[in-house]
Amino acid sequence: MADTDELKRRLVKASRVLENEGLVDHFGHASVRIPGKDAFLIKAGWISNATLKEEDILVVDFSGKKLEGQKNAPREAIMHGIIYRERADVNGVVHSHPPMAIALAAIGKEGLPLYNQTAVFYDKVPIFQTPDLIGTEELALALAKKLDQKVAVMIWGHGATTVGNSVEDATVNSIYLERNSQMQLMAHAAGKPKPLNREYAKGYVDNVHGPLFKYIWDYYEERLERGKR
Repeated sequence: MADTDELKRRLVKASRVLENEGLVDHFGHASVRIPGKDAFLIKAGWISNATLKEEDILVVDFSGKKLEGQKNAPREAIMHGIIYRERADVNGVVHSHPPMAIALAAIGKEGLPLYNQTAVFYDKVPIFQTPDLIGTEELALALAKKLDQKVAVMIWGHGATTVGNSVEDATVNSIYLERNSQMQLMAHAAGKPKPLNREYAKGYVDNVHGPLFKYIWDYYEERLERGKR
């Protein structure tokens, strides 16, 4: 079982990577499931991801109620909790406000896997059709149903939510969603995008992306340390 202090350290690192990649600022939040408990770690509300510290991390239950910590939980904490409740395979969640993904949702286009690094989107990226803050159980459950067994969902007029088998995995999925969205917008401008075949894309995830994930994450940690986007 992962140590809570170690989970906090990893969550802080993931949050700073997201900020360094331009996907979050003082808005947006990542979280990590606490193994063996109906609870997760998430940063306090109104705290910059760029300056986030371990003491800014809260323990929150799946209903969005704060269990530990000195500050208030973000209003959308319940979104993370409901996803963890509905998806036992998910151990990390990222809610971000990526410009390209928001633009893609604004023209009503689901995300398509356009190149190998975005093969994780082999089941497409659906659009949740509300700009509201996902701050109620009703909205959070509706979003979780739209996400279904996929790794990402775009939220029209608002942002995107990605999940993964770790907080690092969810973070990389958020980064790749934004890259893929930019490519897809360019492809739509030039013609009709041709996505990867689902069978090929799923095989790429299983045989290449998964086994090489450590090197992918090391790259983004290095970019953070060098302060590069």
